[in-house]
Parts: sequence; C-alpha cells; structure tokens
Amino acid sequence: MALWQRIKSWLGFGVRASADLYDRFRTWFEPVNIFSKLATGSLATNETIFSAVSRLSNSLASLPLKQYRDFKEQRTEISDLLAVSPNPNMTGFDFIRTLEACRNTYGNGYALKDYDTRYQVRALWILDPGRVTPLIEKTTRELWYRVQGDEGGFYYVHNMDMLHVKHVHTMGYVGISPLDVLRNTIDFDTKVKEFSLDQIDGAIKASFILQMATSLGEEKKKQVLESFKAFYKDNGGVLIQEHGVKIDPISREYIDTKVFETERITRTRVASVYNMPVSMLGETDGDSYASREQMAL
Repeated sequence: MALWQRIKSWLGFGVRASADLYDRFRTWFEPVNIFSKLATGSLATNETIFSAVSRLSNSLASLPLKQYRDFKEQRTEISDLLAVSPNPNMTGFDFIRTLEACRNTYGNGYALKDYDTRYQVRALWILDPGRVTPLIEKTTRELWYRVQGDEGGFYYVHNMDMLHVKHVHTMGYVGISPLDVLRNTIDFDTKVKEFSLDQIDGAIKASFILQMATSLGEEKKKQVLESFKAFYKDNGGVLIQEHGVKIDPISREYIDTKVFETERITRTRVASVYNMPVSMLGETDGDSYASREQMAL
C-alpha cells in the first residue's frame, strides 16, 4: 500500500483507480462542460466534406457491434455499454458516429473512461480533440494524454484510461487531419464560389434591349417601358415586334461552366483523401455499378 501511495504522490493525483474520479475532474464539467464545445471547422462550411464525413460516420455507427470469445458471442457489461449507452447523454449509435466524425475532421477522436468504485468502466466521455495532446513519458516511454482544462490547468491521463481513434500518423501518435490535407482544395473551392456569387450579384438584370427608330423623351420612354412590361405579362411572355421597334433578347450565363469543373475536382480530391468512391459524393460519371443497391453495398 505504501508503494501505491508513493506512486500517487509522484503523479500528484490519482488518475487511475479512484472512487471519486468525477470529483477530481469536476472542473471539466463546471462551470462549463468542455465536452460540449467541439468545434466544427470546415465541416459546416463545405458541402462535399460534410457529405463524406456524414456518410462514413453514419455507416460505421450503423454496423452491428458484438463481442466474441472463442467464436461465440458474449453479452457483457462492456458490450452493452458500447452498443446501448456509453454515457447518460448518448446512445451507442451517436457515440460511435461522433467519435468517427471527430476522427475524420481533426484526425483524432478521444473518449475518457469513467470508473466506478469497483474500477469498472461505467461511462465513456468524448473529449474535444483540440484540448488533447499525446505525450511520451521520458523514463518509462509510456503514452500519456495531456488534457487542457477550462481554467488553464492540465490533466494527464494514461493510455489505458483513454480511447483514441486516429487517422494515419508518422511520429507522435497524433493522426493527420484530413482537413489539413484538403486545406488548399477547400480554399480554392471557396474562392471560386465567392467569385461566382460576386458575378451574379453584379450582373445586369435586364432581359431585353428595345431599339426605337426615333429619340424619345424621358416621359415617353417610361410609357413605352410600362406598356412593354404590361404586354409581356398579360400575354404569357409573347411579344409583338412592331414597325420601328426592334427587340433583342439578352443571353447570358450566370454561372461559369468552370465552376462545375472545380466542384468535380473538389469531389475527386475529397473522395481520394477519405478513401471512398467518387460516386458516394454524387459523382455519376463513369459509374460501373449495375444498380443503386450494388452501389449502396
């Protein structure tokens, strides 16, 4: 027991086996719950990325989750915890979907294990990925996680007390964010759309050019214009070109065709980063699927 007391004294706090884990991490919940402040980044501003992340997270959360031992299905508290309700605020579907959305947005998804008095996991709490930093302890070379609190302090959690799902990484145990990989693509796509909207806002709204044989005064011009608009409205868009009057329609393209080409390039790059078929993002050109059912499978 003396050895355990020395270990707790060396760490400064009992992160592992503690009956009052919630009390020790009370500042994470009060006065502000840091688990509820997950940022969305570019996920809420880019339709293509939202579609990819939504499809991947929903698909993974919809898969059946079962526990097996010796090829036989087991029904335990842990399997029920993950499949039914990992914490009082989430269902199993919502938990896995949120964790996968964090992984596909930030590159990492973290969930803290919450223990009861018997040192059994009673809940899993999803953390804000922006507040968690994996670290290697200098002496033991074990993996720890540094979690930033609201009051400026830090909490250190051992890797056995943390669930960490991540994308591919090089060194440091931090997954690479797909949004960082797609940063140039997102910026280029955003600028093209903004330029297209500026063109639409600045475009001339007139649809016809009326050419008169003689010069008219301002009052006469207003009368001719009102007569033209009334005749066009009352006759279902049909116009009669009278002698001395020439009507030329104005043809224009409000949206440059290059915008659609840019969207196609964006879809291809997003699909490539998330390792999914382009057809899953609405691209239908070149599909080799025989049916919608085959594509969905």
